[in-house]
Amino acid sequence: MRGAGHTPERVRQARRCILIAALLAALLVGTGCIASRSSPSQAWSGIAIDGDIAYVGTQSGEVLLLNLARNGLVERAFSVPEGGRTDAFPGFYATPALADGVIYAGGFRGFVFALDAETLTQRQPPFEIQGATLSKSIVGGVVPADGRLVFGAAEGAAEGRLYVLDTELREQCTYPQRGAAATGSIWSTPTVVDGIAYFGDLSHNLHAVDIATCESVWPTPANLAGGVVAPPLYHEGRLYVGAFSEAFYEVDATTGAVTELLVADNWFWAKAATDGDRVYAPSIDGRLYAIEIGSRRHVWTYPAEGEIGPILSSPVVAGGLVVVGSDDENLVAVDAAGGFRVWDQRVGDKVRAPLAVDGSTVYVHSLDRRVRAYDLDSRTLLWERDLEEGR
Repeated sequence: MRGAGHTPERVRQARRCILIAALLAALLVGTGCIASRSSPSQAWSGIAIDGDIAYVGTQSGEVLLLNLARNGLVERAFSVPEGGRTDAFPGFYATPALADGVIYAGGFRGFVFALDAETLTQRQPPFEIQGATLSKSIVGGVVPADGRLVFGAAEGAAEGRLYVLDTELREQCTYPQRGAAATGSIWSTPTVVDGIAYFGDLSHNLHAVDIATCESVWPTPANLAGGVVAPPLYHEGRLYVGAFSEAFYEVDATTGAVTELLVADNWFWAKAATDGDRVYAPSIDGRLYAIEIGSRRHVWTYPAEGEIGPILSSPVVAGGLVVVGSDDENLVAVDAAGGFRVWDQRVGDKVRAPLAVDGSTVYVHSLDRRVRAYDLDSRTLLWERDLEEGR
């Protein structure tokens, strides 16, 4: 089922080419036409919330501790050590992860850092992935699970591996194993459920790997006919994920069997969201698709006519609303049942970081390096913080 194509095909193709070029330039991975990976970029870390404290990564290679009770005041900052390196952009693309008083963050240069959650000082030296100096990178997030740290990486322009470390940043195993041929580059954050890591690569495959052994649990990876950047959404034994094939899929988590649910007019980049009854899938075509889980029926598309800006930000579901940000610099709250706009707020720049929600408050990190807090009940901006000046 293809999404409504209200924009002329040649216009959509032109927009798609421009956006793809921009995304590749922003990620600076394997394009062959980027002179230096130390060039300015547009990293888009999400926000990890722990009570009144939040953590966010920045374009300039920092992890910041924000005091939410003081309108996002920056109280601590960790900066990636230069160490004389000028060969790679130091920014953080993925949301930092918190576990047992430690913040774990993977930097674009290919290092994983373990920081004390209160002081943001390093607990031990960082772990460095293997690979070519100028093209290895970590784009997705580090996932703490079962006393391990799990993340995907690009070891070169077209090669990647899943890494499993212990909490002291010592390598336990990789998938594929050392000496075996690598997968495609991995930009996605793994989804770990019951000791199994589910993740995609740019060679069109979705993998299921036991994090205790780093062995595949499926006979073969699931082929999704396009690169997979979105983290899979897991719900009751099924995975929901879109790909660069412009299709959105349901995948059996036990067998890897694939069912195509719908085809959009552009890539799927961001992780879908669910309220338990429906899956809400955002696409770069500028539309949000709602799919009923039981029947696999496509029940609505927002907007029903036309499109908003490309959606690279993962939405959140709260209070009967699906909240989504996009490249049109707006935050939109959509009625989850009917698929119509309830309210929207002008953000001021593109929203590509995943949204975060805590109770009735939604947090947005936009490309202007500001964090904003919106109240879903009053439909108002509570506060905003410039991360460059809010120290």
